[in-house]
Amino acid sequence: MREDGMTNLKIFYRVELVFTSPLHLGKGSQGDYLGASEIIHDGSGQYVLPGTSIAGVFFATMEKCVVWKSFNTNDLELWKQNVTTQPSGKDDDSQASRIIFRTATLNPVELRVRDKVKICRKTKTAEENAKFSLWEIDPGRVKLLIEIDNVSRSNHLEQNEFSKLEEWVESVFYSWKQEGVFLGGHTGTGNGQARLVKVERFKLDANNFNEYLQSSYHDLLNKDALWSEFTPASSGSHRGRFLKHYLCTVKTGLHNPILVKGGSSYQSIANPETDVAFISRKGSPFIPGSSFRGALSSIMDKYKKQEWKTLLGQPKTVGKNSEQGGCIIFTDLYLDKQASPDMKLLQIEHHSEDQFSRAVYGSGKFTEERLFNAVFRGEIMVLDCDTARKANIDCLFGFLKQACDYGLIALGSGGCHPEITLEEKK
Repeated sequence: MREDGMTNLKIFYRVELVFTSPLHLGKGSQGDYLGASEIIHDGSGQYVLPGTSIAGVFFATMEKCVVWKSFNTNDLELWKQNVTTQPSGKDDDSQASRIIFRTATLNPVELRVRDKVKICRKTKTAEENAKFSLWEIDPGRVKLLIEIDNVSRSNHLEQNEFSKLEEWVESVFYSWKQEGVFLGGHTGTGNGQARLVKVERFKLDANNFNEYLQSSYHDLLNKDALWSEFTPASSGSHRGRFLKHYLCTVKTGLHNPILVKGGSSYQSIANPETDVAFISRKGSPFIPGSSFRGALSSIMDKYKKQEWKTLLGQPKTVGKNSEQGGCIIFTDLYLDKQASPDMKLLQIEHHSEDQFSRAVYGSGKFTEERLFNAVFRGEIMVLDCDTARKANIDCLFGFLKQACDYGLIALGSGGCHPEITLEEKK
């Protein structure tokens, strides 16, 4: 797999990702329009995926999928000084990682506002200051430029050391291709889900060094002649990042139509005059992963299973802060059009009455849009975690399967109880 000869100066990877759910990369400010959290962009106004964001996710993947704790002394020292950049001595002599990530420019296919809300379990309404909105973009296909640098430091890696670094980097690509990757904010509820579809490689050596010096990294990314495609393979030190995968199916019929509100920024795809429209993306209804996650959190509260809420990254007690992050990721559930030939979005009229006079309030009459005869499919992914949490995960999903069998899980506005099935993928 590796060529012998001169030690590599640099290796560049052109990595192509396809996003299957929208991406939010926060700018840290609220826009004037709808007060939604803005997305980061560069000085020219173009949306970008910062190299630092890519690096954070990349190294987190590497920590999971490379069994570095079983390394020998030489490999562990190589890992510390060239990947994680930990100082080797008492003084802080750490240096930058040899793995470099370039900021990618995004050309979004779609830009929309998405509402997020936390519901009070007792009143079934939004908690105070718990509702907010954020901008999301659908970037479609994105090309990343990642390199391994053996030039910038005074101490150059030997060929066997450089090859080992290559192996670790390519193990991340293998994971992203097989298991996917999540980037940006709100990844626990399916945002920023992408899958690696293509990797190309360019090895810098004495023969092409002059051409490299005359190019910027944008030029390198666009020069197709420099790149050769290759398939990342699993190494002996590779392991999966996910402990379990579940396929989730939600079916609604004539007697249990569902409504997942899209907020003020979403219009009905069937009738623009609808007051409360079903959330949609690219002209198709969907169930956000956050809605399904909230439904499971609610049933844990209802049946006194709060100890499992830490698996979702939520505190056991209301008002407390979570002590650790969650290890369960919920993707959005998408409409299966082939399994939903009789699907219908219908308006249902509602009104609020004065309890004494039975008169309808002036603004108390409205229409909401419910979905009949539809099938949605998504995934629940469980990240590899410590032994104690694994035991809780088995108990949790055993409980959830029983709740699905008895139709106990309420989903969407108005407490619809659709038919839900969970099937573990092997």
